Amino acid sequence: MTTAFVLWGGGSLGAAQVGMLRALAAHGVRADLVVGASAGALNAAYYAARTISTASRSWRRCGARSAVTMCIR
Repeated sequence: MTTAFVLWGGGSLGAAQVGMLRALAAHGVRADLVVGASAGALNAAYYAARTISTASRSWRRCGARSAVTMCIR
């Protein structure tokens, strides 16, 4: 069976995806395919590159700031 993660857009809601991805990984759930839109596309790229911890740090840097000025560096 193929497992796919479909990650949504929505600015700072993308930060919640990082927590979800970390929780799934902690329980041994892995995706064969990841796709996303907007903030979800950034998270999908981090996940595919196996650098979700970098995504977590990037989202924490953003804090309460608008996701329009993304802190992804």
